Amino acid sequence: MRTSIIIMKKFFAILSVLTLLLVFSCRGNDQIADEYRSNLDLKSELQQKELFKDLTTENKIRVWQSKINQIQTQNLSTEQKELIRSINNEIVKVAEENYDGIKLFEYAISLAKITPEDEFVRMFSVIGDYKKNENLYNNHFSNEKLVLNLQQNLNDLKNKKYEFYASGTVTNKNQQPTCNCSWTCGFYGGGTNDCNTSISGCGFLWISECGRYV
Repeated sequence: MRTSIIIMKKFFAILSVLTLLLVFSCRGNDQIADEYRSNLDLKSELQQKELFKDLTTENKIRVWQSKINQIQTQNLSTEQKELIRSINNEIVKVAEENYDGIKLFEYAISLAKITPEDEFVRMFSVIGDYKKNENLYNNHFSNEKLVLNLQQNLNDLKNKKYEFYASGTVTNKNQQPTCNCSWTCGFYGGGTNDCNTSISGCGFLWISECGRYV
């Protein structure tokens, strides 16, 4: 019985991917990306991660470009807008074979230093539309943990070859689920580390590995 349920879940996940890819193949690039992101946003957080990891790198980039274009419609500071434009220019290069990602994370760190943590997470770790929360900017905000995590990502990039949007898992704990979050776990309400660490799907633009499970 359990095997049948698992098979059915996989079938519907594959069907969802195929349906979304069909939508993706019939329109112009910007409209396609917007519609695809909207379709993902209708899914639960877990379903989003499952569907996203099965996309090609190019389509993952398109989804985040759609989100970044939406972010730019908000009333942000000139400095924030400049950094977001730079991030947008860099993410296109992620699909290049020898891209190291250093500038991408340097821009992200600079942006994180002037942006409340929850706002940054809503910008770059949530598929749905971002709406600026003025109250978070009006009060003193702390983003030290976020900046430290992004700096750790940058150090990892400098110390080893980084495979962007790779699929698969780092650890295999038998029947444990695949991890689906990392430094955003607290934002989503906590989690457990009883899961198989995934190579990507979390953090900034879902590029980083996932080490915990919501």
